[in-house]
Amino acid sequence: MGKDLTRYSLYTAIHIASLFVAPNSHAQNAIGDTVRAEEYVKKAWDAYLQVEYDSSIFFYRRAADIFVKAERWERYVHCLNIIGDCYSRELRLDSMEVILQRARKLGEETLEPDNLECALTYSLLGLLYVGRDKLEVAIENILKGKNIRESKLGKDHRKVAASHFLLGAAYSY
Repeated sequence: MGKDLTRYSLYTAIHIASLFVAPNSHAQNAIGDTVRAEEYVKKAWDAYLQVEYDSSIFFYRRAADIFVKAERWERYVHCLNIIGDCYSRELRLDSMEVILQRARKLGEETLEPDNLECALTYSLLGLLYVGRDKLEVAIENILKGKNIRESKLGKDHRKVAASHFLLGAAYSY
């Protein structure tokens, strides 16, 4: 019973993680080819909301290809994060890990350390490692994400609360 309840907590945490991935409004900053990329992001998000994760992944990958060519690293990392989230919802953990490790590495190399996309990457990695019973690494990642969110958004923001929920899920596991 305990392990089943813990799995239920993990699946609940996956759905709570959707609080992390609400789309950021970047379309107004689109330039050149990235206008097309932002159109793909909108299609991808619509597919995500319809629980059509394969379609969402397809459109996020198309957008990511454009963002990387334009060196729009934050948007590229965002696409990788949401692709990773889609994989988590389908419990494709190996694919999730590959894409999120790429997002983490690129985020650490190209973005400010307190970037909210980096926070999302850390939180999703934390979720992954909870599912893989690597609790110490999970908690470390979730805390990194939470600390970035607290510093950028304040301790009362819903994304910080979602980080606390994930921490609770990790500790209860």
